Amino acid sequence: MSLKRVRELLDRHFMEASDALVEKAPSDLKRGEGTNKPFFIMKIDLVGSTRLLLGKRHATYLKLAHTFLSTVDRITQDYGADEQQVEYAGDGLFAYFPAKAGAAEEVLTAAFYAKSAVDMMGVLGGSVGDLKPKCRIVIHYDTLTVARIGPRAGSILSAIGMPIHRVAKLEEKIGSGVGRATPEFRSQLQRENWKFLSPVYVEEKIPITPAPAPAPASFAFSPDPNRNSLAAMLGVTTSPPPAPGLMNSIFSPSPNSLAAALGVTSAAPNIPAYRIERKVVGYDLSWGILAKALS
Repeated sequence: MSLKRVRELLDRHFMEASDALVEKAPSDLKRGEGTNKPFFIMKIDLVGSTRLLLGKRHATYLKLAHTFLSTVDRITQDYGADEQQVEYAGDGLFAYFPAKAGAAEEVLTAAFYAKSAVDMMGVLGGSVGDLKPKCRIVIHYDTLTVARIGPRAGSILSAIGMPIHRVAKLEEKIGSGVGRATPEFRSQLQRENWKFLSPVYVEEKIPITPAPAPAPASFAFSPDPNRNSLAAMLGVTTSPPPAPGLMNSIFSPSPNSLAAALGVTSAAPNIPAYRIERKVVGYDLSWGILAKALS
């Protein structure tokens, strides 16, 4: 390998990749071509596998990985996952289900049986059973780009796009044994099946901007300084303005004052106020309700 060889590879694959998406079935795509298709995505991952396997033999990890990944892969394919696009990521698995009528319910069922399989691994005995592994699952619905890419001559079909990263990030934030569905996934379920999902809320403080206080009433006492004015000629005189202390006593905030009687109020202090808003960020899978429905 040399830098010249690296540049040759870059140039070849850059020219080979299509500049636009095409309208084709994924199986008809050529190398470097891609098309957009709606998919259900399921990500399942073992929780704390690094800690579980610390100090264990490599053969133990092999037995755990093969038992877990192969079983879950078979379950997801039995419920419609595309067998050409399953992805193993360490001790996790991405399964992609092409969108069709009833697919959301099949994905939900696959998630239940995949989680059940992990729970049942604890009764297998031996090195794997002793680990008593647990999992977490995220299911989502979105549009992905399916592309035929890869350095091999025949290439492979791969689902790519930002929704995959979103699912991976969501999976990192949930706890052991949790199954989380996104609002987009719920929107694809038939309404009578919403009972299998329990909303997850976050609370946000939304600042409330107070209305501006009315301007306080003002009174002006200004005698006419023009001695030759009509008032002066007629002998009409004006009183000097009251002393500041008198003004303050007349228009004080006391409830029994003249200001209070006239409805003159002082401005309230600008204290920030908030309202609490609850927002649905996802839905937890209700494993118990699913177990009763599928038993």
